[in-house]
Amino acid sequence: MLPEDTAKIPFLQKAFTITFDHRVLRANNNLAGIGKDNGGYGVEIGSFFTRGNVLEVQHRTDGVYRFDVVQVDATTIDLYDLGSNLVYRLVGYQKHNFNYDMLFYDNIRYFLQEYGIWRKVYSSKEGALNPFDSENYLHFVMGDEGLFKSSKTAPDVPLSSVFWNFHGRYTISNIHGENNVKLLELDYGRDIERFELRVLSNDEKIELFHINSETTYEFVGNDFIAIFRPKSNLEEQTRERFKDILPTVKHKIQKP
Repeated sequence: MLPEDTAKIPFLQKAFTITFDHRVLRANNNLAGIGKDNGGYGVEIGSFFTRGNVLEVQHRTDGVYRFDVVQVDATTIDLYDLGSNLVYRLVGYQKHNFNYDMLFYDNIRYFLQEYGIWRKVYSSKEGALNPFDSENYLHFVMGDEGLFKSSKTAPDVPLSSVFWNFHGRYTISNIHGENNVKLLELDYGRDIERFELRVLSNDEKIELFHINSETTYEFVGNDFIAIFRPKSNLEEQTRERFKDILPTVKHKIQKP
């Protein structure tokens, strides 16, 4: 869902999916655990009403929006915001043929940002010694796309005591022929650390296979950031989402 203007409608900009469910408006705003809330339709974010071609949305926090609904084809509609010149295009699916995994991996950088800190919990005995061995924490900054932080702070300290030793840029690429493995590159200035990135354990753990040293690391996500999750005691933040078009590279998978 992308607007045709630089202005934005917050609840549409945050959402990965929108569902109109018997006057209840639902959305999947987080990638971690996507497809599990309310039968896959997401959390309740408001209500909606229709009159002719006009859709009125009453969002719990963003207020009231009115749209002119234009059918593009059998599965596509355009929402024209009557209060601005914004247009959002929605493509419809039946739940049984919607690919949650594809949505997840196409937008995986947002998943990495949904945890305030990633804590290293495992390093394999296999693999050569390398500088990344001393990195114990990672943070992928929400709101500053492509910025990461890393820390050599000792393991198992209170997370509030973690000191970020380094700030750098990161990129994520598709790997030709692979759906669930991505190439993650952390730019440390003089060196670029390259990893095969996999997601494990109920969307709470990631595996980083260091390509040069053939060392495997596992990081667990802490401080989950809920993007509008009603009645949640988790930290909540807003986030603007833009369609990701990841570059595709040729890379021979080194870890089965």
